[in-house]
Amino acid sequence: MADSDARPYVVERREVVAETRDLRVSILTVAPGQEVPWHYHSQVTDTFYCLEGVLSVETRAPPARHLLDAGESCAVPPMTAHRVTGRNGGRARFLIVQGVGTYDYCPADGGSLSRLLWEARRDGRQVRVDDRDRPRDEASAYAVQRGATEASGYEIVGYKIGATAQF
Repeated sequence: MADSDARPYVVERREVVAETRDLRVSILTVAPGQEVPWHYHSQVTDTFYCLEGVLSVETRAPPARHLLDAGESCAVPPMTAHRVTGRNGGRARFLIVQGVGTYDYCPADGGSLSRLLWEARRDGRQVRVDDRDRPRDEASAYAVQRGATEASGYEIVGYKIGATAQF
């Protein structure tokens, strides 16, 4: 479970407690105003245990906000966009267990929607997409389709646009 030092965010403190190929346990402290921005993991579940302060763990689909006091926990499954902050932008210290599986950090912005959709299709999974991430017009839908095809490594020979309705 290799961890890149090049993260797109900064936290006050990060301490790795234990790490194997498929599991990692760390203690992180977010200072006032810091956050672990919106992201998801392809395989691992993030399980958060608040140690100090009040930890805010938000998810997009389903939309939820978990406020954890010291001693409380919550889990975020794979392929679920989430972000972590202290309540009202305050300081929080938490233990995070990440596993079981290969760790990856996938930013949950519009550019990574293509990768998220491709990985779900490749792995035979369904994925919920938050309204903020949905393409707003035909050009955006084509861009997502093109990005998913590029993520697959297959040659682009045409595009198909469609939608799936929830019943």
